[in-house]
Amino acid sequence: EQGQPLVELHPDQYREQLRQAEAGFRINEARLRQANARLTETESQARRTRSLAEQNLVSEFDLEALAAQVESARANVALAEAQLEQSAANAAGRRDQLAKTVVRAPIAGIVGERNAEVGMQATPATPLFTIGNLDRLKVRVDLTDKMLRYLAAGQPVRLLVEDGDGKASGLSATLTRISPFLNDVSRSTEAEIEIDNADRLLRPGMFVPVDIYYGQSQQATLIPTSALYTDQNTGRVGVFVVSGPMPAAIDSPTLA
Repeated sequence: EQGQPLVELHPDQYREQLRQAEAGFRINEARLRQANARLTETESQARRTRSLAEQNLVSEFDLEALAAQVESARANVALAEAQLEQSAANAAGRRDQLAKTVVRAPIAGIVGERNAEVGMQATPATPLFTIGNLDRLKVRVDLTDKMLRYLAAGQPVRLLVEDGDGKASGLSATLTRISPFLNDVSRSTEAEIEIDNADRLLRPGMFVPVDIYYGQSQQATLIPTSALYTDQNTGRVGVFVVSGPMPAAIDSPTLA
């Protein structure tokens, strides 16, 4: 299932890094409280000094010096806030790294391959599992430039698939999309067919025959292939048809 644990990496290093990051966060939190307290004290002292300055009991120099102390205290608060925000981001990053020591399934599906082994060293580039959801698949079909004259997205298709007993089954779907870009060498493009695969008749990597119906009629006349005739003189292929009432004997039937 999605989110299910698959592999657990050794978390000791990341757990220690998180502990240090959280300690740094608490330190910066205390520094911010300290800076706020210092600012409150300095602003209170500045208010008293301004009151004395109005009575000409404090020199202008002392008043300016105290104003500079207030600005310095405000700067210390801003610095402490930035340091606290930085340490919070650092702790969140360490917490995320620790969470990633448990590798979880990104999707719900079937494990098709397992490369992970106990004791191996894993990096972000190491493939651990191959997981796929086979409930719905995409069938890719190569189309030539001439085929594009007759085909369009939405046309019905049929896939011929053999089951476990060797019996052929036909799966119906529609042509989902066609890429408008042709290969410079092969002059072909790719189309996709999205199809439900609840019966698990299809597997990734299989080759299946695909029929794309671009001309259908409910009133079409079906004939056996044995009825086709090729004229040896002209090479024309057709069938013999009788026009008018059926005679007792046919002397010269017409090739259609």
